[in-house]
Amino acid sequence: LGVRAAVGGRGRFLPTAVTVLECAVGLDPNSPPAPASVAESLARVAYYGLPKPTLVGARAMNACSRAVALGADLAEAHMAYAICSLVFNFDREAARDGFERAISIGPRNVNVLTARMHWLHGTIRGRYDDAISEGELAIALDPLNEHVLSRLSMAHLCRGNREAALRYARQAVSVEPQSLPGRNSLI
Repeated sequence: LGVRAAVGGRGRFLPTAVTVLECAVGLDPNSPPAPASVAESLARVAYYGLPKPTLVGARAMNACSRAVALGADLAEAHMAYAICSLVFNFDREAARDGFERAISIGPRNVNVLTARMHWLHGTIRGRYDDAISEGELAIALDPLNEHVLSRLSMAHLCRGNREAALRYARQAVSVEPQSLPGRNSLI
C-alpha cells in the first residue's frame, strides 16, 4: 500500500507511507510483507532525495533483511532486498541475485516484474530490449497498471522508440492523470 502511494507522481506521500508501514510492523512484527514494504518505501524515499540515503539506509537494510528472514518464500521481500542493495550499497550482484530469487518465487508478480524491468534490466544492465520484454509481460497481466505503463514508456524512450514511449506515456496518464512518470515521458 505504501509503495503504491509512491508511484504515479504521488511520491510526496512516501514519508507518511513509511510511518504508517512502520506502525504496521509494530502491530504484527512477524509478518514479512510489512517490513518488505518499509524497506522498498525507504529506498524510494532515498532515491528521490527526500532524505539523504545515509539517513535511512541502515533502517531500510534492516527492514528488508527482516522481511527475507521472516518470509524466505515471499517475492516482495527479495525484491525489496534487491532494490535496497542497489540504492544503499551500490551492490549490483546482490541486487541481481535478489531479483532473480524474487522472480523465481513470483514469475507472474507484476510488482516484481516491473521492479526488475526498471532496476535490473534498465538501471543496472542498460538492456532496454529486455526491460521492454519484461514490461510487456507485466502489462499483459495488468493492462491498467499506470506504474508499468510509465516504466514501459521510459524503457522505450531509453531504447530510442519515441512513438512507443509516447503511446505508453499517454496510456499511463489516461489511467492516472496525476502520473508524474507518465507526464515526464510526454515532455
